[in-house]
Amino acid sequence: MVKAEDSPKAEAHSSKVSPTAWGVAYLRKFSAIPFSTEIFELLEARRIAAGIPDFAGEMKRAPLAPQLEARYKLVDRLVNSTGIDQILEVASGSAPRGINFAIANPATSYVETDLPSMAAEKRDILANLSIELPKNLKIEPADALSIEDLERAVAGFSEQKPIVIVNEGLMRYLNFTQKTIYARNVKQLLERFGGAWITPDISLRSAMEREDEVADGHIQKLATMTGVDLSQNVFENEDQAQDFFEGLGFTVETHSFLEVSDELVSPGKLGMSPEQVERLNGPCPAFVMRLK
Repeated sequence: MVKAEDSPKAEAHSSKVSPTAWGVAYLRKFSAIPFSTEIFELLEARRIAAGIPDFAGEMKRAPLAPQLEARYKLVDRLVNSTGIDQILEVASGSAPRGINFAIANPATSYVETDLPSMAAEKRDILANLSIELPKNLKIEPADALSIEDLERAVAGFSEQKPIVIVNEGLMRYLNFTQKTIYARNVKQLLERFGGAWITPDISLRSAMEREDEVADGHIQKLATMTGVDLSQNVFENEDQAQDFFEGLGFTVETHSFLEVSDELVSPGKLGMSPEQVERLNGPCPAFVMRLK
């Protein structure tokens, strides 16, 4: 089991990494994804009430909203395409995917996980939305690098049915040793249940450089904020990423963020042209992975 201090999302580091959740929540406001605005407003109210400086300021890079929107909507499309109704979302942060899936699909069992402080905050935030929380949504504390935590999170799933494991926005903060540990945890769960692993966290160097260009040095500022050198955590190209996961026992099906370009609403709100969106999202893949 990985010690807490070895994980960039471990509790000891949550005060450094959590501002990124605020920033991503802010960018989702441009997307029209249900509950995105409400969740950000609740997060912002908490920040103000606590007298915390606007640490989300460095994440408020509106030109990145089409990338965050495409990432989210592509994952939704890929999850839906599997037809699987047991979903585990790892390191879910402030994302509204769980509540949206649970409401839209009452037969779905949806479990979100994050580190204990974030999981508790997420439960509290959702409880303050003006809706009754669906009974098919659970939020559990878990470290992505702990198989014991993940096993506890899926204790209520039926082993007679497959699962989908999702993570969005996690692996750019994991070094390659940690990526390997997490991938092996996912593999162990898929060996037990069957199913698929869906992630857009296939950070390529070209995509990171494009993100930095569009958002004016955003990557360096993000690294300073989180204490994580993201440039050391990226894949040099898509072939290297595919080889990495295939070497760990997965088959890889590749999808592009551009597949959902026609669903994006944030470019219109921000006055961005299709060419600008294609330049931003073109280098960004998502992988659907299954066991060999």
